[in-house]
Amino acid sequence: LLNPDIIILGGKVAYDNHFLISQVKKLVFQQALTNLTDRLEICPISLGKDFRIIASAAIPLQEIFHFSVSS
Repeated sequence: LLNPDIIILGGKVAYDNHFLISQVKKLVFQQALTNLTDRLEICPISLGKDFRIIASAAIPLQEIFHFSVSS
């Protein structure tokens, strides 16, 4: 992906780590081309502590019910 609309950071390190998120945002916006970051959103995963369980369940559900979580 060369020009994503959103970057979602996940994992134990990123979950509820506002300092890490702010540092990633700072670095990305400093280093990337401005026209590629105009609409870019960088955020932590919003599934809570159980993000692994929820994400793991989403994969087979997508296959069974043929839906997409992306637009």
